Amino acid sequence: MDVDEKTHMISMSAESRLKRFQYHSGKILLNFVNGEGEHYGVSVETECLQTTLKEIRDDVNYVFSISAVKLEDFLLAENGVYMPPRDFIGLMRSVRDGFSLAFGLRQSKYSMLLSLEGDFVLHCIIKDMSAVNFERLDFAATGC
Repeated sequence: MDVDEKTHMISMSAESRLKRFQYHSGKILLNFVNGEGEHYGVSVETECLQTTLKEIRDDVNYVFSISAVKLEDFLLAENGVYMPPRDFIGLMRSVRDGFSLAFGLRQSKYSMLLSLEGDFVLHCIIKDMSAVNFERLDFAATGC
């Protein structure tokens, strides 16, 4: 799947419902159903992760959408390293929006923030869109 297809998948993620979440050996694994009822699996390679999600309960619909933004559009860098904003309001905003995960990291190694936000929050720093892979699942494969 190329970058344009991945970008399209992200744009179609509004009102998605999370069915599975796992983080193991530097990889996030998710299963979700998008707003059109299509089932997808997503894997994300990342070493930097922050989430409010602790467990998946069958009796709860965890609604979310996915976004991906370039770190250079939101953070300053000095000597190739992402730096926190110098003003207090900017610092608090970057912490709330997940950008603080990138503070001190090299621009050459990480370029994007991937976020899942809704009934829970998950932020992760990724190298680029090559770290994200979508797979359409048939209904039987999701266990939903």
